[in-house]
Amino acid sequence: RDLRKDFVNTAYKYMGFNEADGSAQMISKSGEWCADFIKYVINESYRNKGLTPPTSDLRIEPDMPHLRVENIKQWGIRHGTYLSVANKSNKVQTITENVKKGDIIILRENGASHTGFVTKVYADGSFDSIEGNRDDRVKTHHYQANDPKLSGFVQVRA
Repeated sequence: RDLRKDFVNTAYKYMGFNEADGSAQMISKSGEWCADFIKYVINESYRNKGLTPPTSDLRIEPDMPHLRVENIKQWGIRHGTYLSVANKSNKVQTITENVKKGDIIILRENGASHTGFVTKVYADGSFDSIEGNRDDRVKTHHYQANDPKLSGFVQVRA
């Protein structure tokens, strides 16, 4: 069963949740909560279908206040569901042929990282997303296929 569309539908329920009014606290108590948002949405989507979430091994270590994007990437690598696009010359083709609604974006920029769910992929390889902690809120964003921050995608399948 593929729950990726459920991830997107669930994520949209939280559109506008933000740090300013405290609504983001429901998702995470951390100031860095984009990865926590991914885990929260996946867990909710699986539970709504009566399934055990696959994110139980996305552990938050005792010295970590929140889940890190790198944990999600490594989880995808361990499960054989990480699609790397960093340094690929054919990013447009790789994205248009492989990336689907509900896949998890992995971004890296200046030592920091960010994540979100793909909501739509366009013929030119660009795509839309919904993300937690984008400007301190849950909101959408648009990326170009050749965005230098783009590392890859984790493709969660039940």
